[in-house]
Amino acid sequence: MRVVVQRVKSASVKINEETVGRIDCGFLLLVGFTHCDTEDDVRYMAKKVAGMRLFSDAEGKTEIEFWYSGGKTAVGVVQRIIDDFNASQDNYYVTAV
Repeated sequence: MRVVVQRVKSASVKINEETVGRIDCGFLLLVGFTHCDTEDDVRYMAKKVAGMRLFSDAEGKTEIEFWYSGGKTAVGVVQRIIDDFNASQDNYYVTAV
C-alpha cells in the first residue's frame, strides 16, 4: 500500500465525466493498494496519514512533520534523505518526529 500526499490549489474526481468530489486549496491523497493489503494495513496507513502535521510559515514555506519508525540503521538513512530533500527545496521543509 502506498499513499502520496500532494498539496493542491484545487482537485476534483470525475467518473464518466461526472464530478463526484471536489476541493479547493488543500491536500489530495493518491492511494494505491492491492488484493494483498488487509484491513489492518488500511487502518495503519489511515492513522499514519492522519498523524501528519503540515504547516505553512510566514514566508509561505510548508513545513512537513512526519512520524516514522525503524531500527537504528534506518534512522540515519531517513535523516540523510530528509536532509537531501530539504537542500533541494525552496518551498518545503521536512522534519521527522
